[in-house]
Amino acid sequence: MSRLLLLLPLLVVACNSTTARMDQDSSAPVRASLPHAEAQQLIFFGVLEGLYRDGVDTEVASAICVIEEPAGIPHNFVYACPICTPALDAFRLYAARPGFYRDKTGRDTFGSGLDPAVRERLLADDPGQRRKALQDLIEQWVDARVATSGFDEDKREALSMAFKEMRKEGMGQLHQFQSEQGPDIYLDFYRDWETCPSCDGANDAGE
Repeated sequence: MSRLLLLLPLLVVACNSTTARMDQDSSAPVRASLPHAEAQQLIFFGVLEGLYRDGVDTEVASAICVIEEPAGIPHNFVYACPICTPALDAFRLYAARPGFYRDKTGRDTFGSGLDPAVRERLLADDPGQRRKALQDLIEQWVDARVATSGFDEDKREALSMAFKEMRKEGMGQLHQFQSEQGPDIYLDFYRDWETCPSCDGANDAGE
């Protein structure tokens, strides 16, 4: 009993110290990312807006969103990547767009088209050249969307963290496809990919 009485003050001090640390930790700011669904919407609308604003022609949009069937592998995007998927969906939607209702000039977009050099790169036989051109466009388009989003500094940081998390997922998916354990068709298709163009483009935006 006497030993317990002697130890009691030490126990009280230890508990108070632990409680103080918990209170201090709980008041520390938590760096949270945006929900992926919100970040993916920004990518989708940024790419779709960029396609319309630049007036990308249907031939280019269709070539970029080609999908290898029956496996369902997109030629210029990482399958199931959380950044690639909304970008691919934007291209697919734009490629199938209708003309503007009763537009007397027959327009179906706004801009006058991509720079001929950029268009040539997007249609190049070299897949690496196509992917780099796509990366540059996605960076421009997502950057423009972020610039007009009205996000404050904290929201921009949260968006940046979300993009980094999604790139980690996308690159993990790519590395899995490139591993010996992956299905042969994915391994063969993604064998020479060093990066994910959509992931790099989105993450470079706003920097």
